[in-house]
Amino acid sequence: QVIGITTSKLSGSDYEGVGFAVPSVNVTEIVDSLIKNGYVKGRAKLGITYTAVDSISAEQTGMPTGLSIVEISTDSELYGKGIKTGSIITEVNGEKIISSTTILDIIDSSTSGDEITLKIYDTNTKETGEYTIKLIEDKGTSSYNTTEKSSEEFFNDGNIFDEDNDSSSEGTLPF
Repeated sequence: QVIGITTSKLSGSDYEGVGFAVPSVNVTEIVDSLIKNGYVKGRAKLGITYTAVDSISAEQTGMPTGLSIVEISTDSELYGKGIKTGSIITEVNGEKIISSTTILDIIDSSTSGDEITLKIYDTNTKETGEYTIKLIEDKGTSSYNTTEKSSEEFFNDGNIFDEDNDSSSEGTLPF
């Protein structure tokens, strides 16, 4: 019985055999969703591209720590709210952002449609605003969910590594 899929392993002279795994229950849910939908259904995203502003950068620039917004996608609830690129997300749900893991942990434990509250510092006006937005569904951007062939058709073709299988002629592989 498979209880988990190894995702990473630590190795060193002081220790051995320390590994991290995704539980097989989670893997099954994710794989089933990928096969059925081409993406993990219900997975949430904020819809931004960002750069982390750590404590050293913040001190040097006189800005707060957080996530500096590089781009806002048009499907994000932040789009069209007057938030400019370069603005810094300083808090999420009342928790100060010290590193990107703060907000990523909250988003990872959420599903699309959940609401979060952000405090955003405008670097031009030096003012902070509070925004409550809904997270959007992360449908991914891989070639896997944009190929003309459905995932079921792809995997039902047989062994994708078989030389006689012509599925590679589609131009993309789902990996």
